[in-house]
Amino acid sequence: MKKVFALAALVAVALTSCVTNEVVTPEGEIAFKAVNYKNTKAVVNGPISGTTYAPTEHFGVYAYHSTTAWSTSYTPNPYMYGADGKGVEIWENGGVWKNHTQSYYWPKTGMLSFVAYSPYAFGAGTVSATATEGVAFTDFTTTNDFAAQIDLMATDVVKDLAKATPVVPVPVAFKHLLSQVKVAVKPAATNYAANGVTSITIDKVVLGGVNSVADYASVDGAVVANGWSGHATPIVYTYLNAAQTVALDATEGAAVGTAALVIPQTNATRQFTINYTINYAGGAKDVVEGATFDVAADYAWEMGKIYTYTVTIGVGDEITFTPSVSSDWVAVTPDTTISVG
Repeated sequence: MKKVFALAALVAVALTSCVTNEVVTPEGEIAFKAVNYKNTKAVVNGPISGTTYAPTEHFGVYAYHSTTAWSTSYTPNPYMYGADGKGVEIWENGGVWKNHTQSYYWPKTGMLSFVAYSPYAFGAGTVSATATEGVAFTDFTTTNDFAAQIDLMATDVVKDLAKATPVVPVPVAFKHLLSQVKVAVKPAATNYAANGVTSITIDKVVLGGVNSVADYASVDGAVVANGWSGHATPIVYTYLNAAQTVALDATEGAAVGTAALVIPQTNATRQFTINYTINYAGGAKDVVEGATFDVAADYAWEMGKIYTYTVTIGVGDEITFTPSVSSDWVAVTPDTTISVG
């Protein structure tokens, strides 16, 4: 048996010396370790929060092989690319993150660079990648169906990894590519109950003026904050379409609905439409339907950040009165004198 192995080794050396193309012999299966990258400038509280990647998610990976170090001008060979151009689908099973229908192995020579995105099933749009730039999306489309929102993420290029002994998983640190927009509501003051207000309900909250389609591209192998462009197709987000009671003594805004995952953007105006009802003691009621408020976009919605718009509902000015008499009595000299006796 020892002689057979020695002969096989000699043949491999001979073949390598006779060809000009590099011979890559795989060894050790490639697996991944996925985490979320928590932006230090943001408090992430979305569908995937914190730094633990959800074990129910699937992500896509591209890998490139080269014998030279990564640079913005090198030309590696595709190593894991996927038949449909979406990269190789990776998911967890038994504690191991890899493609569980086909095995991929580390090459014995050279290095691999990886880039990944999440989720693998990201909805409308197309995805591509290059080893020098990273991941790009064309016509990525968000949805105003809160139950079907996509928390789109991508990684920087993980550069120049060679097979380790023992083999270790590839670190995959995702960064959020979208923004979160939340709505909260509270009373404008906390003394309303003592002044005759029995309840405040908010019945509808709609946010408009938000573009839902755009392109994203990493730059020089890194996820960049200004990677979004080509914004189009405004949609509206209905945060609430049923009665929600506003606590009369609340000092902090109470969440309305859930967070909207939106494409980072700067719009001229963001418009809220709100329905609400104020009930007063004695049966008086103030019903406001379709109150529209324009919010100037004096800052951009940025990747991986949460923006909360707090709606404060005031009861307006109390009705008071200033009583007066329009004129005093005027004495009139009688025309007739009555004499008695």
